[in-house]
Amino acid sequence: MPRLHLTIVERFRRVIELDVRSLALLRIALGALLLADLAIRVADFSAMYAPEGFAPVGLVRGLEPHPWWSLYLASGDAAFQAGLFLIAAVLAGMLMIGWRTRLATVGCWLLLASLHGRLPVVNNAGDTLLRMLLFWGMFLPLGRAWSVDWRAKAIKTPMDVPHASASSATFAYILQLAIVYWAAGWAKWNDAWLAGDGVHDAMSFGLYSLPLGQWLAEQRALTRALSVGTVWLELVAPCLLFAPLGTTPLRLVLIATFIAFHIGIAATVTVGLFSYVAVAAWLALLPGAFWDRLGVGVAVGVAPKPSAGSRDVLSLYRDASGRPFVWRRSAAALLVWTSLAAVATWNLWQAAADSLPDRLRSWTRSYVNTVMLRQAWSLFGQPPRERIWFVYEARLNDGRRLDLLSRRPGVDQPCPELPALDFANHRWRKLHWRLRFDAGRPYRQPLAEYMARQWNAAHGPNEQIAELKLYCCREPLAGAAVGAQSRELLAQVAAPGTGGNFANAVLSPGEF
Repeated sequence: MPRLHLTIVERFRRVIELDVRSLALLRIALGALLLADLAIRVADFSAMYAPEGFAPVGLVRGLEPHPWWSLYLASGDAAFQAGLFLIAAVLAGMLMIGWRTRLATVGCWLLLASLHGRLPVVNNAGDTLLRMLLFWGMFLPLGRAWSVDWRAKAIKTPMDVPHASASSATFAYILQLAIVYWAAGWAKWNDAWLAGDGVHDAMSFGLYSLPLGQWLAEQRALTRALSVGTVWLELVAPCLLFAPLGTTPLRLVLIATFIAFHIGIAATVTVGLFSYVAVAAWLALLPGAFWDRLGVGVAVGVAPKPSAGSRDVLSLYRDASGRPFVWRRSAAALLVWTSLAAVATWNLWQAAADSLPDRLRSWTRSYVNTVMLRQAWSLFGQPPRERIWFVYEARLNDGRRLDLLSRRPGVDQPCPELPALDFANHRWRKLHWRLRFDAGRPYRQPLAEYMARQWNAAHGPNEQIAELKLYCCREPLAGAAVGAQSRELLAQVAAPGTGGNFANAVLSPGEF
């Protein structure tokens, strides 16, 4: 019996262990993704974060139905906001090179969570996943390979480095990754996807599809197979992460499969950084045998030296004699297990609706809001059976009419071939998608006014806007319920003396 017990424990340890070289690759990828995210946001700084934009701090405070804490909401001053951006960039650079890695990881998570709370209406699943990876990364040995930290430590005290790390944090990381796909697969367990229409509808409705996605939507036999295959891939494949036999070859197959899956998503629909963040998440699961085969150690150019795996939760927390600070490890483990329980309960709640006790739901909601673990992985679970686009119908002083978004003359235009390309980036697409729902309602009028100000500032008197109307346009997909093209008025801006102020349309309560 003891031998059997040891075998079971050892197999479980191998299932949950992560190689420190793979974690170092994750660290570098996270730093690069944070810098890319900041670069995208900097391009929209005046519109989304500065006082002259459509979402000044005074407007955002108190608007969100869920409590978001954010350092960015402490002051609306543009210099204060820019200063936090700069600090976030410095911390991301520190994370990439592995200097003060633990501190950099905590700082990156804190500022990213704050940035998400600054304007939640533009966040997407990629933002959520990046925030989750940083949260669990705070408890992982991200700096134990290919880092300034480790190089400095190795020079002072040469030692063999455990390449494998197995702990509550590594288990939480793997389970979180599996939950993303289980939740996404469960959200797709409906007639649209199981009947083979999910991929076609997601590629056809326009607001996210790219040229390759438009082409794919026309290949009905292929989209039917991909729709059903996607559901089963997301539900079944993550279970293999916990297979006790053949762990290394299974991991390599899963990593290759999901990386190809996300490359396909990035090539067909515009979902921001989501696919790249997901690829980074899978890279952390590369088994040690992969690096050993390449002859890569914990320092570039140093051959690997196999050694026993580390089982510390926070092995860098040691006293002068090298003994771990037990209380710190215990506190970290308690936080990891509590957070993991909250994440599992939260996602179960999303899937099972009202089947959980009220007290458990109340605790879960409070906890995930406090530590910013709130997440949703529907990921096109219910794609609308219609094409959707937006029009800023402007009437200028010289009598011309045009759409400020696409700059097309006239306003009675059919749906553009690729509405997604009317927007500068995915945050503008997500913002406009949410304008149709309660979460975006407070931003409609400020956004329309901002668009009018931007146009007027760049044009002469004859081209000033006399009136601007923001519409959400819809057109049923072929094969959907019969109906003509429709337009919903979301906001209206009129120059002084022309009458009118704003109007809001009746909105659909759902969101996919």
